[in-house]
Amino acid sequence: MIAKILTVSDVAKFMTQLVQEGTNAHPDEDFNNYVNMETGIPAYAPEQVAERNRLMANVSMFVKLPAWMCTA
Repeated sequence: MIAKILTVSDVAKFMTQLVQEGTNAHPDEDFNNYVNMETGIPAYAPEQVAERNRLMANVSMFVKLPAWMCTA
């Protein structure tokens, strides 16, 4: 797993890694909510959840806001 999100390229690597893990990740979803659909068991251990949530929080720095959200 990538250690830090510092560039757009890092975002792409992180998202690719999540897809390779079989996760259909969404920036607004806590990784605590991901479960294995076949077993119902959580997809990630608590330390993995913390790491992925931390990284996903950094992804937001690279996401452009819609124009209507940027007006005063």
